[in-house]
Amino acid sequence: MKPTRTSYSALTTFEDCPAKYSYSYLTGEYIDSSSPATRRGTRLHLACEEFLKGKLPMANLPVELYPIRDFLSVYKQLGALAEEVWLVDRDWNLQLPHEEDETTMIKAVVDIHYVIDEVLYVVDLKSGKEYPEHKDQLQLYSVIGLLRYPQVREVRASALYLCGAGEVNTYCREQVEGLKIFWKYRAMLQLNADSYPATPSPTACRWCQYAKSKAGPCEHG
Repeated sequence: MKPTRTSYSALTTFEDCPAKYSYSYLTGEYIDSSSPATRRGTRLHLACEEFLKGKLPMANLPVELYPIRDFLSVYKQLGALAEEVWLVDRDWNLQLPHEEDETTMIKAVVDIHYVIDEVLYVVDLKSGKEYPEHKDQLQLYSVIGLLRYPQVREVRASALYLCGAGEVNTYCREQVEGLKIFWKYRAMLQLNADSYPATPSPTACRWCQYAKSKAGPCEHG
């Protein structure tokens, strides 16, 4: 059965290697890849969410978050929302979380966001290294954010790394229509795919949990 919706993670997995996407999301052959880094990221995201929601005091933040606790404190003072689910259908209509169904095209879980005057600030917490694709992810979230908040004129989006804030990228409402076409094109290539071939490479296969060398289902690696 073809998927009916995607997320940034699913989409980029498909673009990197359709076979890996199929193993991860479609065939039920998923192999648990919860590495120490993944578990650490999940733990830190949860702590950040609980702090912003007032469920975790500053003194109880994990030590890894201490370098950015001033950022988190400011976000909390500004009334930032944490881990909010944003959904859009194939016509780019915004959907509420309980409305997720077969018409949903993209699902995003936004780590931190807040609005000041006519500007939406989107912050994505990253517990690992900085990568160029982080900007790509924030662009998608910015497009949906402009739909989520029709009163704002622009979005300022950035990643927050454990060593500090990343580059701020600004997207204005005039860019929305072009970006909607761009992201829907990418999403529909994935959602309409009829086959999921492997795209092997020495680097990717080396770390892939589905590789033959790791007793995975893929014939490569």
